[in-house]
Amino acid sequence: MKIFLKNKVIVIALLLITLMTQTTYAASLGVAYQAHVQNVGWQDWKNNGAISGTFNQSLRIEGLKINLENKQNGMDIQYRTHVQNIGWQDWKSNGDIAGTTGQELRVEAIQIKLNNANGYHVRYKVHVENIGWQDWVYDGEVAGTIGQSLRVEAIQIEIVNES
Repeated sequence: MKIFLKNKVIVIALLLITLMTQTTYAASLGVAYQAHVQNVGWQDWKNNGAISGTFNQSLRIEGLKINLENKQNGMDIQYRTHVQNIGWQDWKSNGDIAGTTGQELRVEAIQIKLNNANGYHVRYKVHVENIGWQDWVYDGEVAGTIGQSLRVEAIQIEIVNES
């Protein structure tokens, strides 16, 4: 009887360790992003919902880089920007530059999505000239404006777990 109880305790302990490890890992999945801002250049990297860019300073975001942190194998983040005089650019991923630098063109909208990230979603919102902060959008939806010639001035990005 003592051996049976001892083995049961070990099994329960192993299950708890497994659950704690999975929970810790899920909590550590995050996102880092960097904005190239008019008259400023590349700002420092921001993480998990922090504001990148500026607001109430009338400065445009011209380019963005986005990376997943602590990602699992095969997981990636893709994003594209709608740029003044260019329109929608091709999808970029994993730290590539979306938008422009050195061309003085404003980012007007952005789409962001996750690939191979079952159970996770990306949500993001932007601060737009003459509008202010827009509502959160998710998984490839458009944040910003198209056809209104308004600059994106700041962005916040988060990875959220479904559960």
